[in-house]
Amino acid sequence: MSAIDDATLARRAAADQAAANCPEWSRDGRADDVEDRADCDRIALEQAQSGFGQSVPVTPGREFATPSRWNLWFDGRALDTSDRRHGLDTDGSGSYVTLGADRRYGNDVVLGVMASYERSESDGFDGNLRQETDGYGIGAYVAQPLSQRWAMNASAVYSWLSNDSRIAVLEGSYDTARVSLSLNTTGQYQSGEFTLRPKFTLSYSHYDNDAYELAGAVFDTPIAFQVARDGYDNGVIEGLLEVSRTFFTANSVVIPYGEIGANYAFIRPQDGGILTSDLRLASTSAWLGSARVGARALVSQAMFVETSAGYLSLGQGDNDVWEFRLFLSWAF
Repeated sequence: MSAIDDATLARRAAADQAAANCPEWSRDGRADDVEDRADCDRIALEQAQSGFGQSVPVTPGREFATPSRWNLWFDGRALDTSDRRHGLDTDGSGSYVTLGADRRYGNDVVLGVMASYERSESDGFDGNLRQETDGYGIGAYVAQPLSQRWAMNASAVYSWLSNDSRIAVLEGSYDTARVSLSLNTTGQYQSGEFTLRPKFTLSYSHYDNDAYELAGAVFDTPIAFQVARDGYDNGVIEGLLEVSRTFFTANSVVIPYGEIGANYAFIRPQDGGILTSDLRLASTSAWLGSARVGARALVSQAMFVETSAGYLSLGQGDNDVWEFRLFLSWAF
């Protein structure tokens, strides 16, 4: 049985009528161009606009009033990190780009594929400890409305990464294979003029690092160390709450939001221990908080953009992680 409710079906009909009567809106979303057209149904157009973001999306890219057959999306993120815990002096950055496409079937199940590229680097102790990583990933996902208020999606991604490592005068390169699994549920409720979205995520990743050689020279004497092949796991459960409000403009719909969350790492390498500045192993908390602010805006009947900035290390003193995100979605 379809999980799309009557209100969504009504918005779909309104959007279809608006698209038929207002071709300018369908092409570029400029409502001003159609105000004087006798055959343009402004009421239908406003109904189509008002559906944006007003029901729980089955995937992050499917915020539209009209459930479309196809969806193409882009997700770009940048991270900036600084770690001063236990005498560390480490700074890092990362960039992550994902492209995805999915199709909705008659029973409202969505099946999709995605491809990603990532690059990260960290530097500590005046360049004596440096790590650079870049690589690609491919994956697939499935999504399904659970009810009028809840939806879920699950994904699996396989990534292959290349790493360059330097410790003082020693350098080495190795490859990493990573398998990532995730399960997400998203809900949506109204509280007056505000929209509440609780979100829950369960994620697990397994890493396999190839054996490699760290080699260099000390006082013109060549030295080398063999680093054995190893593997480790990460497992995290996260809860988030997004609060938003919808604003209508002459040409668009804008939804600013704030989000607060917490995650618990139930599986961590070395049980969360990190190597300190005096080469001792120190424990860290498995709990971490996050806060984000952002906005979604309807560009046209078939496209929206979302931007956000977040602080992802609440509760971890001397450890700062900032995230900046750009998300684009196109329905067709």
